[in-house]
Amino acid sequence: MASTIQRCRRPGRRRKRSGIPGGGWWTSPKGHDRLRPFPGPNPEAALSTIFEAAPLERLAERLRTLPATATRRWGTLTVGEMFCHLADATDWAQGIRVPPGIEYPATVQWVKWIALYLPFPWPKGYPTKPGFDPKLEGTKPGDLERDRRRCIDSLVGLSSATEDRLAPAHMGFGPMTRTDWGRWAYRHADHHLRQFGG
Repeated sequence: MASTIQRCRRPGRRRKRSGIPGGGWWTSPKGHDRLRPFPGPNPEAALSTIFEAAPLERLAERLRTLPATATRRWGTLTVGEMFCHLADATDWAQGIRVPPGIEYPATVQWVKWIALYLPFPWPKGYPTKPGFDPKLEGTKPGDLERDRRRCIDSLVGLSSATEDRLAPAHMGFGPMTRTDWGRWAYRHADHHLRQFGG
């Protein structure tokens, strides 16, 4: 029995983690400012953030080339409303536009960890707060190209924001570091671009 246990323990060897399709990156809830490679076949595909020039430019190009006539795959937003929603949310993260009634409930850290750092798509059609909904209290769309520019400019502005300019917390994810905001901004924009096939 003792020899069997010894063989199973394999001293000095680490247990191999199972791969995750697509690869990516992960970060522990206790050290969410440190990004580590996900086990998987494509770690380069990974944890894009707007604080890196290449992912930010790819997002901006997708926003620039999204047709006004693009058909949504879920939800109720139009292309123009999506631009306004993204800009409102990104402006809020920088303290530029803070809708009234924003609350920051206590949130367990694993919720943020899953949403920002695991390579799974976000839920489709999840309702947003009224202050960020262009059909309610959010910015209403007007000239499409103006709204498109505002959306891109807001992302670019956030990409150069220092920690002291950023909101200390997210309504659903709780306390946020600058690293978290960079990842959130990328995932949020990517989610809505995918909504329109962009």
